Amino acid sequence: MPDIRETEQPGRINSEVFLCVEMTDACDLRCIMCDQSLRALPHGSGRGAMDTALWRRLIDSLAADGVRLSGMAPHWLGESMIHPQFPPMVRYAFEKNAGNRIFGFFSMNTNGKAFAGENAAAILDCASRTDQDPATFRQVFISVDASTEETFARIKGKKGLSDVERNVEAFLAAQAERGLEFPRLIVKMIVMPENRAEAGAFLGRWSAVFSRHGRPFRACYDFPPAFEENAVFFDKLVGGDPAAAERLHREAATELGLVRPDAPGRIIKNDEAIGGGPRRPCPALWKTPMVRWDGMLTVCCNDTQMHLRLGNLADEGFAALWTGPKVEALREAHARGDFGMEPCVRCPNQRYPVLTDEDIAAWRRARRRT
Repeated sequence: MPDIRETEQPGRINSEVFLCVEMTDACDLRCIMCDQSLRALPHGSGRGAMDTALWRRLIDSLAADGVRLSGMAPHWLGESMIHPQFPPMVRYAFEKNAGNRIFGFFSMNTNGKAFAGENAAAILDCASRTDQDPATFRQVFISVDASTEETFARIKGKKGLSDVERNVEAFLAAQAERGLEFPRLIVKMIVMPENRAEAGAFLGRWSAVFSRHGRPFRACYDFPPAFEENAVFFDKLVGGDPAAAERLHREAATELGLVRPDAPGRIIKNDEAIGGGPRRPCPALWKTPMVRWDGMLTVCCNDTQMHLRLGNLADEGFAALWTGPKVEALREAHARGDFGMEPCVRCPNQRYPVLTDEDIAAWRRARRRT
């Protein structure tokens, strides 16, 4: 098994930097809880798709600069699999990742509509590589959100549930034929008023799919799902009325037997790990950089309008921007309790990952050394 330990770098914060790179901000669906339907232009300006040369430049610069990410994902606001060059772009990242030199694992989000043909073959080919950890292509999250075509269309803007199910079944069959355990498939329902009544049917439907293909799986309600198995994942809605979303999510999890009716407190624990009291610095500034399709780098998935942009990867390498003075000033502001910048002023902080006191202390020590 290859060595996938963190590579020491001046200015690096911790070993948990997870980079998301948006292949496109276009999507073939318009989910009611997504920026695709909430805004005419998800990023506030023209839509587009990442040029393959820019993708290669980014991957090459990560390797050349010795950047070792904990993980990488080709998504943000769009559906990556509708990018016409999705297969060769993903393959290129894995070709350059021999020995897990760039990323420890790779993850994807998709609505499942284009999870077929050459796209599925590229994923399976990358997962089959023997020059990196077998679990490198870790997971594919498939946002389904309904158990009937009617509800699917109400939430997604058009019908297509049967297409998604057919794609998933075909992928599981091809995966078994190749003898692959990864990627894990995480079939997801965001619990909301429009689909709450279908939670039980959703669990039954996808349990049957995994069982037909002899794939171990579990049902879960907290993030992240366990990676030991595939999963049917009931997520909490973010945005709108947080208290109502919390109640609905707990109600569904209780009905499904995932939570005891008398379980005290909040059922999602991962975002309680930071404790109570005053608002803490947001982990996004240290752990989850985002790249827009045109190469613009920002610090957080909630910064869809690019208020906190750090620079463009077409002009500078990721390592320089992610350890540079602009992002360090933002981190310093958060560390002293200043959240007045957009979009932080309107945000309760990212739910995950967690930023610990030791993370902050390590950052302080790294700053003193540079």
